[in-house]
Amino acid sequence: MPCPEEEPFESRRLSTAILVAKVRDTGPGIDPVIRDRIFQPFATAGKVDGLGLGLALSRQAMLDHGGQMWLESASQGACFAFSLPSSGSSAKTLLPEAVGQALRTFQDATDRWSS
Repeated sequence: MPCPEEEPFESRRLSTAILVAKVRDTGPGIDPVIRDRIFQPFATAGKVDGLGLGLALSRQAMLDHGGQMWLESASQGACFAFSLPSSGSSAKTLLPEAVGQALRTFQDATDRWSS
């Protein structure tokens, strides 16, 4: 599933057990200086404010819930993808909050990038 070009958000169920979502913005993209360490704590480049913790915390939330989070290439802006389990009792409880938190974190980050 390539990064969405028309819509900023796309999600798909890859199987009965895995949900994948991709979120794209139209900002300047990820600075090559931090691309390889984008999910490490305190990774930041050229921002006036912020600690560089948002993506590290978002990825850790995905991992804590049995998922993954990664950066994909996009023709413009940044594209983050994440997967989460979509079945089982823990997924039914944790999935909505985990997705919501990831999207809120991503939106906060994109708001800062576009400012």
